[in-house]
Amino acid sequence: MNGPPAGSGREIQYRLTVNGTVLYYGYAGPQPTMRNFTEPGQQIVRDIQAGYPYSVVDAAGARYPVAVGADGQLHANGQMLEYRSLRDKPIRGGGPAASSATLLQ
Repeated sequence: MNGPPAGSGREIQYRLTVNGTVLYYGYAGPQPTMRNFTEPGQQIVRDIQAGYPYSVVDAAGARYPVAVGADGQLHANGQMLEYRSLRDKPIRGGGPAASSATLLQ
């Protein structure tokens, strides 16, 4: 991607691992027209560096802005995003994608 995605921002709600790749899942845009997205952390880093806003909703329902730290990692409220407790994302159906996904909290 050459620049940040279109829209007003993205809200990360879930983290999952599929075939060894960590992905973040959430919603983009203002309500009621919000659309879902799934992005790897590296893409979110590039989007934020290009000026696109992200926030995260943790397992307790608290919302925090997401930033790229000096270490190049995603952070929210002083904690690396990969260690922040997020809600479980249910995966419906069977098949290779569902069976290879590991849900993280």
